[in-house]
Amino acid sequence: MLTAIFSSIGACIDKVGVGSVWPFAYVFVFFVMMVVLYSAYILATRGGRAIGREWQANRGNVLLGGLSGTSYVLTLLAMATSAVSYVISARQVSVVVGTVLGVWLLKERYGGIRIISSLLICAGVVMIGLV
Repeated sequence: MLTAIFSSIGACIDKVGVGSVWPFAYVFVFFVMMVVLYSAYILATRGGRAIGREWQANRGNVLLGGLSGTSYVLTLLAMATSAVSYVISARQVSVVVGTVLGVWLLKERYGGIRIISSLLICAGVVMIGLV
């Protein structure tokens, strides 16, 4: 429940942000701040070599992390043109996609509860779209 509350608060902040500035500028500032603050924390707690070691060990993962920025930009673009409640509800389909990828790529079990939950999420998004 706390996750839903904080996610909703974050979505409201994002809606105000993209209502004030261009979504790409909003994301750029957000990610620059995140990199600067996180890097400062790592430098203060682990020293300068930690960032270099992380880059050497996980360069591909670091670069792939940029895909989350793409997802975030698409969400913000949708928020700029639609009601935040619609966008956040539709975004929950990612739970279904993640579950399907877990079954397909990671060979996780897909029990009855997951199937029912996935169907409910999809039905909810369809109903929101129809209203």
